[in-house]
Amino acid sequence: MSETILDKIKAYKLEEVAADKAAKPLADVEAEARAADPVRGFAERLQKATHQGYGLIAEIKKQAPPRV
Repeated sequence: MSETILDKIKAYKLEEVAADKAAKPLADVEAEARAADPVRGFAERLQKATHQGYGLIAEIKKQAPPRV
């Protein structure tokens, strides 16, 4: 069975995550998270928007290149 594109992406991402973990210890990441600014209340704002009409979450992506 040949390797699929998803297999390649998975392998690449596993390597990327391992490299990130090696570059910065989890304790440092946790310390940065604790020192970060407070969250902006995303869920609460979305709920308020639904009472005024509707709440919307959108993700805008570039168009994928055409297949050749």
